[in-house]
Amino acid sequence: VEIHGAHGYLIAQFLGTETNRRDDEWGGDLTGRSRFLMRIIQAVRGRTSPNFLIVVRISPEIADLGIHLDESLELARRLVDTEIDALHISCWDVFKGSEEDLTDSRTLTSRFREVIPTDFPLISTGSIWTAADVRFVMGEGADLVRVGKVGIAHPDWPFGLRDSNFAPTPPPFTTEHLSSMALSPIFVEYMHRYRGFVVGGRPDDD
Repeated sequence: VEIHGAHGYLIAQFLGTETNRRDDEWGGDLTGRSRFLMRIIQAVRGRTSPNFLIVVRISPEIADLGIHLDESLELARRLVDTEIDALHISCWDVFKGSEEDLTDSRTLTSRFREVIPTDFPLISTGSIWTAADVRFVMGEGADLVRVGKVGIAHPDWPFGLRDSNFAPTPPPFTTEHLSSMALSPIFVEYMHRYRGFVVGGRPDDD
């Protein structure tokens, strides 16, 4: 199971200094703000077998919520010491570094790899599209990659990786193409909100 603590959802709101203004044990410093997440991990592990895999997903940075890279790195260090099996960082773009420190060219994946043990599984995601992209992010320290949009448009994407030069067609996609991938009309309509993904949807430069 993946415990989703990224993207501004409830767990992320507890982690952020801007969204969590509590003055009790669930707020304050990082220990307080991460207590909600830690208790969830404990509860899940307490009701599952030792072989049941638990992954935690976090966002390295969300400025509006008050989630900053330095604390996210410290949170990663602490999560390694819990009973989770892997850490998943949602980078939005695996090729970029911190938005808070543009002078540091290191990718977010490499920054997290530096602070957690080399034998602890790290999953990274964000704008991965081609086989070359996979090689890049794994070279930055990821053990596994996660994809979203490319898997929606190209559900056979994992099989394509057998070809080291695999580079599936990029967006925008027609509604006809997406429908041919067995996506429901409701889901195709939903994907119109993502920049440049569907022809006639939200412009890429919006």
